Amino acid sequence: MKNLNIKFFITLTLSFLLAIFLIIFSLRAKAQSTTLSGSCGAVFGLSNPTQALWEYSNKSVDKEGLNAMAIINFDTKTISYELVEFIVAAPSDGRNSSSTINNMSFTVTNHPTIANIKKITLANAESFNILPINSSNTYLIQGITFASTGVCSKI
Repeated sequence: MKNLNIKFFITLTLSFLLAIFLIIFSLRAKAQSTTLSGSCGAVFGLSNPTQALWEYSNKSVDKEGLNAMAIINFDTKTISYELVEFIVAAPSDGRNSSSTINNMSFTVTNHPTIANIKKITLANAESFNILPINSSNTYLIQGITFASTGVCSKI
């Protein structure tokens, strides 16, 4: 009877340790997953207020992006967004304008040196980094070819 209790205790202990190992391994694997899938709703600032003010004060004509709201679809690799810009229109006052882009394609590549960060390059050659966080339910956005920071949440 004593041998049976010892065998049962050892089996129970090993089973418990194996279960703990599997749980930790599965949580770690999930946390490191950087698969981009589904869609997210994004908002990010694009402004360069110093440049906009300089151009406005020098009466030049230019557009400066202020912000954008977007839907990024990782399954179809398309982005649709509304861009709000400040138009410096010399010699008159500046004004805001908006434009909409629908279903622009993009490519996804790995960041060359930082794990889990992806680089998204749009069809118009603009690009930004995206970092999945919160079990890939939220993404942090950092502009590469334009001044931008933002957040994208799964929808």
